[in-house]
Amino acid sequence: MKRSILLLLIVGFVQLGYAQQVDRDEFAEILGRTINFENYTGSYSQTDSLTQIRGIGQALASGIVVSRDSRASFAAKYQVFHVVGSPDEPGKPADVLVFLPGAGTDHIDNVRRIIASYLSAAYKYSDGDANLLALFITIYNAVHRGNFKLFESRYKKSVLAFLSADKVGLSLSYRDWPGKSQIVIPLSIAIGTIKDNNQLTAVTTSELLTKELLETVRDRPDDGTAERQRLVELMERTREQEQRALEAERAKLEQERRDAQKRETERAREAIVRTDESSKTVVQAEDQASETVVKTQTRTETLAKVEQSQNDQQQSVAQKKREEELQARQEQNDQLEVATNQLRTETAKDLQNAGSAVSEATPVLFVQTALVQGLVIGKVQRVNIDSGQILAKNDSLQIIGRRLMPIGGDHLALVLQGPGDARLVLIANKDLSLQKTGSAIVSPYSEIVLSPDNQEILAVISENGEWYLGRFDAKLNPIMRSVIPVDPLGAISLSSGVIVVQRKDGRPTLLQAKDLTSAR
Repeated sequence: MKRSILLLLIVGFVQLGYAQQVDRDEFAEILGRTINFENYTGSYSQTDSLTQIRGIGQALASGIVVSRDSRASFAAKYQVFHVVGSPDEPGKPADVLVFLPGAGTDHIDNVRRIIASYLSAAYKYSDGDANLLALFITIYNAVHRGNFKLFESRYKKSVLAFLSADKVGLSLSYRDWPGKSQIVIPLSIAIGTIKDNNQLTAVTTSELLTKELLETVRDRPDDGTAERQRLVELMERTREQEQRALEAERAKLEQERRDAQKRETERAREAIVRTDESSKTVVQAEDQASETVVKTQTRTETLAKVEQSQNDQQQSVAQKKREEELQARQEQNDQLEVATNQLRTETAKDLQNAGSAVSEATPVLFVQTALVQGLVIGKVQRVNIDSGQILAKNDSLQIIGRRLMPIGGDHLALVLQGPGDARLVLIANKDLSLQKTGSAIVSPYSEIVLSPDNQEILAVISENGEWYLGRFDAKLNPIMRSVIPVDPLGAISLSSGVIVVQRKDGRPTLLQAKDLTSAR
C-alpha cells in the first residue's frame, strides 16, 4: 500500500468522567506526551490503490449481519468479529477488527481508511463521519493498547472471547499490526435492533472519549479544536437521531399496550354474555343432541379466547422487556447529551484561550523531533515562549536535524523527500509555509553552512553518482560544485576564505572558498 515517509503526529481526545471512569494508572505512561504512529518508510515493488484499500473494509462489512453475532474475513489477511451478544449480558457489544499475519497494511492512514470504509458499508455512515470516527477509534485503541482490564470492565464477555491481553488495542508500530493487534470498535447497546433511520448510533461515540486523553489532544498545535468541533456536531446529530427513534418506539409500545387492554376488556365483556347465553341455551334445549352441540361451540370459543389471553400475557412480558431496553438506551443518550455539552464548553474555552495567546504571543521557532530510520526528523513549529501555546506549524515538511537558519527573511532547512534524497528548502517566517525547494539532491547527512554574509549556502550534493561540495545562492539556485568528490558524511568547515572538507577516503582536504578548487 502507498505510504508517505513520516511519523504521523496524532492526538487523542477527551471524555469527561460522567459516563465511565478510567483508572488513572493506566495512563501513567502516556500523559504529557504525544502519541506517534510508526509507519513503514521503505520502497515497494507493488502498491494498492485507495479504491483497493477501501475495498477491504467494504468486503468485511458485506459479510456481517448487523442484527446478530457474525464474522467475516478478506483474503485470509483481515478479519472482523461483529459481537452483539445476549441482551441480558452486561457490558457493551463491539466489533473486533484483526489484521492477520499476512496483512500488508503498514501506514496508519490506510488503517483508518479500512476502518472508515467498514463503518460506511456496515452502518451507513457518511464518508466524513466515518473518517472522523476512524481517527478516534485508532487513537482509542492506541492509548488503551494492552490494557485488558479496561476492556474487561466495559465490554461483554462474548466480546472478550475475541481479545487477548498481549494483542488488544493498536500498537504504535506498523511491525505489530499484522497478527499482533486487535482493534475494538465500541457499539451501541441497541446495535441488534438498529434501523436505517438511526444509523448514527451504531458506534458509541462517548465510549471513544476518555478524560485522561485531554493532555494528549492539547499537545496538538490547535489543541485539536477542529476535530473536537466536528465531533461535537456529530454527537449532537447522533443524540437527536436516537431521541427521535426512542420517542417513536415509545409511541409504538404505548399503542400496543392500549390495543392489548382493549382486547382484554372485550374478552371480559364477551365472557359474561357468553355465560348467560349458554345457560339459557342449555335450559331451552329440546333434546340432548342440541345441548351437546351448543356446549361444544361454547368450549371452542372459550379455548380461542384463552389462547388470545395467553398471547397477550406473553406480549405484556415482551413489552416490559422492551421498556427496560428503551430505558437503558435513554440513559445512554442522556450521557451522550452531557458529554456533548461539556465537550462543546471545553472546546470553546480552548478556542478563546488560543485567541488570547496569539494576540499576546512572544514566539520562538522550535523543531519537534523523532528518530526515523537512523535520522533525526523534525517538524517546525512556532511556540509562544510565555505560555507554551503552539501558534503555527508545518507537519508536511520532514526536517532533517533540529536547525533552522535565517536567510533573506525566510528560514533555510534540509528536508527529507525520499530514501537518500534530501533537498534544501526555504520556509516562510510568517506562517511556516514552504516557499521554495532546491533542485539539487543533497546528502541527508550533509552539514549546511552559510557564508558570513548569509548570501550563500554550502552543502554536499549528488551528481552522476558522486558526492561533491555544492554552493547555492540565497534563493537555492546552484552556483558551482567542487571538482573533488567528498564524503557525504563529512563535516564542512569555513574559515578565512578556505573550506575544509573530507575526501571519500576520509582524508581532510582544503578548498578555495571563492571557486571550490583545491587550495593546495
